[in-house]
Parts: sequence; C-alpha cells; structure tokens
Amino acid sequence: MALAVALSGGCISGGAPESGSPSSQGPDAQVPAHSRLPASTAAPSRLVRCGAGEAYGRLPSRPPLDGADVAVGPLRWPGLKGWKDGRPTDFGGRTAGGWHYKIGAELERGSVVTVSVAPEARQRVGLGYGQEEGYSPTAEVTFSACPDADTVYVGGFFVHGDGRFCLPLDVRVGNGPPKRILISVFSGDCRA
Repeated sequence: MALAVALSGGCISGGAPESGSPSSQGPDAQVPAHSRLPASTAAPSRLVRCGAGEAYGRLPSRPPLDGADVAVGPLRWPGLKGWKDGRPTDFGGRTAGGWHYKIGAELERGSVVTVSVAPEARQRVGLGYGQEEGYSPTAEVTFSACPDADTVYVGGFFVHGDGRFCLPLDVRVGNGPPKRILISVFSGDCRA
C-alpha cells in the first residue's frame, strides 16, 4: 500500500520532494558529515515540531498497524520490527564512527511524545531527528505532532561501530510515565 505524504518546512516544499532532497535519494542521503555521540549524562530534550525549519509530512490518513511496526501510544515506526533480521545497507549507510539509519517517526495529530535512549546505551546510540540540528545524534527527542494532522518526521538512529545493537528506549506520552522498549537494530532476537 502506498502512502502519500506532503512534506513541509525546511528545504522541502510542495507535495513532491525536490531533486536532491532526502526523500528523493537512497538510504544514505542527508547523513551528517561527522557523527558525535550523545553524552552519557542527561541533556535537554531536542524539540522536533510541526513548523518552519523542520522536515515533516502531514499524513492524509494512517494505515492500520502492521505486525512489523513498533508502536507506543500515538508514536509509530513503520516496519521497524523487520530490522531484527534485515540488512543494514537497506536502511542506511556507514559514516565516520558508525551507521546512520533512516526511519520516519509517525505521530497522531496533536500528540507529544518524548523518546530517550536509555542511559546505559548513550555512548553507543543516538536519535537522529531534527532538521534544524542537522539530524545529529542526541540522547532525547520530544516530538510534537501537528495539531490538525497526523505527522511523520524525517530522521532515524545512529549506531556507533558495526551498526548492530539491541537498542533500549524510554518512551513517554505527554506527561505520562516512561515505557521501556527494546528494538533490535539488525541484531536478531534481543532479550530484556
């Protein structure tokens, strides 16, 4: 099933991606030239919101959840469970110090969700969302969806070294308590 997305903000405008935009290139497009891992201590959350300067799309409708999706409340990463046994080169590329993987983060309209890399993993993994920050890896991102439309944000994950990891994330919807999830980034079965 094809999903139509109208991208807004930043260098992308209109309904179709411009030639050379991240959406019109392969998985290793728009990768930061250098990758700096997030500090192991807590840092302020990077706010990624619906507005000028950010790469996002308004979703006309969200398809039903697929068995390969990872979802927590109003947040969904389509097809992310498939990474367990997938090929890293299908989703990203190697850069200085590790791998950048592209996957859009979908949110229901009006929702606010904070995703944090678990403290024990911050020396190895970062969240690469936020066009205004050049998609550089960070330990925490707060996504704020458009108030009038389901929203998808361009970005992904950075994994230091060989690009394989069992990624622990803490996901908090609004002001609710965090929920720990474990994502296999091309690492087979991950055990909690």
